Amino acid sequence: MSTRLAGKPSKRTTKKKSSSVVEYDMDFSTDTPPKTPNITIEISGPPDSGKTHFCRTFPNPLFLDTEAKAWIVLNKFEPVEWKVVESFNTIRAGVYWAINNDDIDTIVIDSSSEIRQLAENEWLQETGKERVFPTVLWGEVYEKVDALTKDIKESGKHYVVTARLKDEYIGDQRTGRQIVDSYKKYPWDLSMGVRIVYGIRDPRDGKVYHKDRKFGKVIKNNFHGVDPVNMLTFQKPYIFDISYNGVVNEMMEPWHGEDGVPIGNEIDEILKEAEEWILKNA
Repeated sequence: MSTRLAGKPSKRTTKKKSSSVVEYDMDFSTDTPPKTPNITIEISGPPDSGKTHFCRTFPNPLFLDTEAKAWIVLNKFEPVEWKVVESFNTIRAGVYWAINNDDIDTIVIDSSSEIRQLAENEWLQETGKERVFPTVLWGEVYEKVDALTKDIKESGKHYVVTARLKDEYIGDQRTGRQIVDSYKKYPWDLSMGVRIVYGIRDPRDGKVYHKDRKFGKVIKNNFHGVDPVNMLTFQKPYIFDISYNGVVNEMMEPWHGEDGVPIGNEIDEILKEAEEWILKNA
């Protein structure tokens, strides 16, 4: 309870109202979220693990091939639109061609490991510089990639990028681990990330189960996460069907529906489901 001395009036400050009005030239209305949102996903994994095959399962794709070897896999299936990438401008032209083409539903960049280098090469040519310096200028290089990513997201097309793995180093020392060799903002700038792995690793003891089987380890999934209040997770940690249908059915749907899985039980549950899936598909 506040008090004040008799004869001492309280001081009160009054904010001065601003009379300025910001004008704009557009009509504003809210948007309706899409019922079937487009998928933006990075698929990483070791050589010959099936990354390009995974991409080919997406509907009506355009392949922008930075390594000029995706055709080896693509020739095993029905023909799709395919272009060998020679420069960042090839990627840019291909992206906008696909965005404006009703016959294309998916834009694939195979692989994203070259995206930054291609964007850097274009920036160096435009500026006449020999290297990106000072380092703050890297923002101009990244903006080239970010602009394309943003426009693909807004187009409603699916966007799939592949990424190789590379050895991790701390200083000059190799750690023995492998990390993704990709554009630095992927998969965090995308809605999903999946790494193709052999087997399911139990983090409690390091044991790997089903080493002869390939799974998709979920690195990121914006569609489902955890309920910290009720200690439940709705994000499946591995997908079994490494394909477009697997992404739709196992990542875009909540794991165990509205019930979820108790946090702490994820590994036991995914190992049980993997065993059942292997037996069913034997």
